[in-house]
Amino acid sequence: MIELKRIISIIIKSLTITAVVSAVIGFTFNLLGLNFFAGFFIAVVLQFFGWWLFDIYTNKKFMASMANARAQNNLADSYQNIELVCSYCGAKNITRILLNKNNTFKCMNCNNVNGIKIELTTTRTITPLIADKELSEIFSKLQDNENSNQRQNAVNTEKVKLDSSKKDK
Repeated sequence: MIELKRIISIIIKSLTITAVVSAVIGFTFNLLGLNFFAGFFIAVVLQFFGWWLFDIYTNKKFMASMANARAQNNLADSYQNIELVCSYCGAKNITRILLNKNNTFKCMNCNNVNGIKIELTTTRTITPLIADKELSEIFSKLQDNENSNQRQNAVNTEKVKLDSSKKDK
C-alpha cells in the first residue's frame, strides 16, 4: 500500500511539473498573440516526446553498461590462479592464467619472464554399480547386524559368567 501511495505521489508530481511548464509556454504564446491552449498542448506533447526519447537513451546506455560489466565479470571468472615455480631461480609464484591464450609471468624473485605451457589429459569416469541410496541401505543393514552381534556376544558373556559362578559355588 505504501508503494502504491509513493507511485501515485510521483505521478502527480510529474504531471504537475508538466502542467506548470506547459502553462508557462501557453502564457508565452498568449503574450505573442497566439492561442494559449495551442501553446499549452504543443508543450505537453513536446514534453512527453522529449521524455520518451530521454528514456530510450538512458535505457540503451544502461543496457550497454550492464553488457560491459557482464563481459568484464566473465573475463575475470575465466582466470585461474595457479602456483608456478620459476624456471630460472626456482621461486614459487602465484599467477593468473587463461586457458585459451599463451600465458607468461614475471618472477617476483628474479624478475625474469617465464612462459607457461598447459597440458590437458582426459580420464575415464566410473559409474557406480550400486546407487547411493541402495549403498546406504546396505551399510545400515550391516550396522544393524553388527549391533545385534555385539548384543548377542554380551548376553553370551553374561551366561558364561553366571555358569562359572554357579560352578564355583
